[in-house]
Amino acid sequence: MGRGNEEVSDNYWIEVTKFDPRVVGLYEKHYSARRNVPPSVRRQRGILSPGESMTLLTVDCRALFAWRNSIEDCIPPQSGINCAVFRNTGDVLSSELIKEADEMAWRRWPPELRHYTYVNADKIKSSHPGYCFRMAGWDYQRDERGNPVKTKGGLYILEIFANEAPTVKGGEMKPWEIVIKDNIDPGIRRKIKRILKPVRSIGNPQKCLFCGIDTTWTINHQPVCPKCSVEYGFLGEEWLGGPCEVCGRQSEWWTEGDPQHDLCYIHRDAWFHWTMSELGLIDSKVEPEKWHQAWAEGWARFIAAMKEREKLSV
Repeated sequence: MGRGNEEVSDNYWIEVTKFDPRVVGLYEKHYSARRNVPPSVRRQRGILSPGESMTLLTVDCRALFAWRNSIEDCIPPQSGINCAVFRNTGDVLSSELIKEADEMAWRRWPPELRHYTYVNADKIKSSHPGYCFRMAGWDYQRDERGNPVKTKGGLYILEIFANEAPTVKGGEMKPWEIVIKDNIDPGIRRKIKRILKPVRSIGNPQKCLFCGIDTTWTINHQPVCPKCSVEYGFLGEEWLGGPCEVCGRQSEWWTEGDPQHDLCYIHRDAWFHWTMSELGLIDSKVEPEKWHQAWAEGWARFIAAMKEREKLSV
């Protein structure tokens, strides 16, 4: 349904909620935790900001990993699924934990083919910032000269793409083979040839390289809308969702499960900032029907509010 279900992993990680007191305890000792927030407040609000997320805890409760799928105000702009926090106090190699966390995120958010995180070199003991991530197949985001990119605040940015991941299960996340048909316009053929080994991600709205509509979808950081991504062979038809439930525009995000819900990038971003605090009061494992009912009611309120906003803006 697109929000934090609790499910048991066969391996290292189990999925829990961001309000879990064991999670809060581990997070409190992470260097990124704000020191002026009492643990009692974190247990009420969770360790992550509102939006789609996945919080993972090892069976022995000695390691924490949290993913966020939300829009970030960062310079330079980032897109994909963000590792908001990783802390390992156990005996399992951090790189192995990261690989398994990657696999769980690929399955949760299959449209998102990039994971990224930030590392503060001044707050860690290692002389190689992000070393455990690099051992898991990640690398620094690099500029055109191959130098590591840093945020405006001086943080290193590490990233991994699905087709580069060393242990992604099922072998589905690989570079696509593009066949350029002879009947395609020569101008478009040249554009397609410039996109090699396409990896899909999400960025800021830009004009689609082929049809010119606004889109946040990118192929190798070049704007390509969902319809053109399918039409020109970058993605299969299963990547083309239905119209946005609010405004009818081309959808760029959808929920898992039945029924599937579709949103354009404008209302996707609004949904990521929509808060349903009541979900944090329901244990989805103990009362799954009640949790899903609350989620459905919250979704209906969101759609109604967005439609009313659309009317007022006309």
